[in-house]
Amino acid sequence: MEKKSKVEVEPENNVALDDPKKKVLTLVIVNVKSNHNGGPIGKGRAYKNFAAWEAQPCNIYCGRHVQHVTKKGSPYRNPHSFPKDDESERKSVISKYEEYQLKKNKVHLALLVDLLERARNHPAISTFYLGCWCAPKECHVEQLIAYVLDASSKSECEFFLRA
Repeated sequence: MEKKSKVEVEPENNVALDDPKKKVLTLVIVNVKSNHNGGPIGKGRAYKNFAAWEAQPCNIYCGRHVQHVTKKGSPYRNPHSFPKDDESERKSVISKYEEYQLKKNKVHLALLVDLLERARNHPAISTFYLGCWCAPKECHVEQLIAYVLDASSKSECEFFLRA
């Protein structure tokens, strides 16, 4: 199951923020585990493996380094973890991510810039897939998207939209 959000961006430098010509980007959270139910990676899926998925400009990995799968962790990863078999800590770990990575370190601004650069460099792409290992369970990427949406609508971040 995919979760979708939308963020609006300007296609050109001189377009007003409320202009109807602005491009709408759709952000979708996907599970990057091979052969996950509904996921894009695995036998008979859109991508044979994680490397093929990650190589596409419409896909942005938001998880940790996983040995034998990823080359490195994402700058948007949640550095806080909980025991694999203990779901009771999930909300606490997501709260820690929000407090330290979003409120303090502002990693969502880096993702906003990344999205805008990808949208400008690849104008045919309007949907971006944010990959994590949690989806469709509650995930830090939901918080990340919420902060990106909020930042994209505030005047303090307009320079990212106009750059």
